Amino acid sequence: MTRKVLLIDDQRAKSEGIKRFFKEIYPSDDVKWTKNFRQAQNNLRHGGYDLVILDMSFEVHGATSEDMRFNGLAGLHVLQFMWRSKIKVPTIICTSHVNYSDPDFGKIRGLDGLKKYVRVFGSVVIGCVLMEADEKIWHREMNRIIKDAGI
Repeated sequence: MTRKVLLIDDQRAKSEGIKRFFKEIYPSDDVKWTKNFRQAQNNLRHGGYDLVILDMSFEVHGATSEDMRFNGLAGLHVLQFMWRSKIKVPTIICTSHVNYSDPDFGKIRGLDGLKKYVRVFGSVVIGCVLMEADEKIWHREMNRIIKDAGI
């Protein structure tokens, strides 16, 4: 079975690591990479995805290409968009940070703090993975979340 996976992350090296995970563990999956909030919105509206891998910190584009800013919790904006648009694609947050600060959402401390915060999005967020230097650790956790969700 081929799953359509949307990867939302602005960092090439991190995105390549996630794509490598899918190529090694789930080689039949079709992974599409998008780098910012505006692209994520468009893909989520029209893509028919089975799974979303979501970073928390990336660029948010406004109405014009000049209206761009980095947002420490842009992933929460994506989750809000999904909730408002009734897009219920299982989502795994995959982050390399443990603390966040954002003018819209305040401060979130630690991965456990992030997990508690995203509970408001219900069953859409199926897990959070800390992308550590040791690929084996986060690969194992990502694989466990996917298997437990039965996607």
